[in-house]
Amino acid sequence: MAGDFITIGVAGKGPVRKYISRNKAVVPSGSTVSTLIAGLRLPAELRVICMRDGKRMPPTAKLNDGDSVIMISMVAGG
Repeated sequence: MAGDFITIGVAGKGPVRKYISRNKAVVPSGSTVSTLIAGLRLPAELRVICMRDGKRMPPTAKLNDGDSVIMISMVAGG
């Protein structure tokens, strides 16, 4: 049925970029950031921060059709 899925723009920064092969993702309506990350099948050890409109999104943030999400790899160093 129409409306059961939404299209999200996705871009990766840093190491996560090599796991994002397309610049769009189609996810079920009502999906959250966690749903998007799980659907991209990122390695479990790869930690990412998701941003929309320049603001960090919590894993529970609901996605809307046409959103653009930037995924940034979290890196630690010393």
